[in-house]
Amino acid sequence: MVRIRNYFLFILFLSIFLFVGMVLRAQDSRNGYWFPPYDTLRIFVIYAEMVNDPDDPKWIQGWVPGSLPPDPGFLFDHSLLPGEGPRGVITKYYHQASFGRYVVLGDHYPEMVSIDFSEVRGRGVEQVLKKVADTQEDDIISQHGYSVNKGDFDFISTSKMGSPKTIEPDSLIDIVMVIWRVNSRMTTNLSAGFCSTGKKMQRMKDMKGMNSYSSFVNKDYKRYTIIRHEFSHLLLGGNNFHTGGAGAGTKTFMSDVGG
Repeated sequence: MVRIRNYFLFILFLSIFLFVGMVLRAQDSRNGYWFPPYDTLRIFVIYAEMVNDPDDPKWIQGWVPGSLPPDPGFLFDHSLLPGEGPRGVITKYYHQASFGRYVVLGDHYPEMVSIDFSEVRGRGVEQVLKKVADTQEDDIISQHGYSVNKGDFDFISTSKMGSPKTIEPDSLIDIVMVIWRVNSRMTTNLSAGFCSTGKKMQRMKDMKGMNSYSSFVNKDYKRYTIIRHEFSHLLLGGNNFHTGGAGAGTKTFMSDVGG
């Protein structure tokens, strides 16, 4: 009798253990889709252009060819101390939406990256990443002194979509965001872009690659709503999380345009 009772207790505890393990590994929107919607992330931003692009508007809102935009920190704060209010429009948006639980930072490569239109294959992202990675220096240092090699852009480890994320480095830059002054290989409109929900194993110095990469045309550099919208896909889900008819019905979270 005692042996039977012990056997049933063993089965009970084993079932509870397996059930808890399944719950902890289960998909849940609170885990985030590709990135966790909490803690801190710093995006590595690269401003780029296609030289001799037939669609080149020369300048819009003062973004002069061959130069960084007039206010390259418009989108992101590069750091945010406790009690500080964010300045960058993207940093501020997610900081307010999460009541301070999600801090999306960003810092940019200190030079404009120019690629000749005739040499571009595809959308040009790979050529931009290669040009930055092939610099003679051993490390890549951003405008405000953050190091690629030291993990200043590597905070998280991704997992399956919707599964729990780990807040620890994995030798992959969390996300590289290429923002183009002009790139008619992507679009001739004022703005367009995407964020990839997938790793890109293109080495950047000591980093093996990146957990996500994104590319945006932003001709007047202040059209942030497309960036906010596409980045939100990394947190919420695919186009089925649109509303207003853009790939889904109603009662979801993301409007067609603007976030």
